[in-house]
Amino acid sequence: MQVELNSNSASIHSNLGDGQLGHLYLTISPTVYATLSAQEFLVPENPGAIPHIPDTATSRQATDARATHTEEKRIFNQ
Repeated sequence: MQVELNSNSASIHSNLGDGQLGHLYLTISPTVYATLSAQEFLVPENPGAIPHIPDTATSRQATDARATHTEEKRIFNQ
């Protein structure tokens, strides 16, 4: 069962680690993952429910902040 779980998680593409091990980080220990990859798996942080847009932001800056927040939320939810 664990082998199948590892295989399935590794088959999901992710750029959060080295790009080769998918989401294998979720099903093995960090120590084992470190022996398989020279690059650390970066666990995404929850960006929150709404983007932070400063009061002094221009229209373009606000648009960029929303787009960045949307992408960060997509990565977190994945």
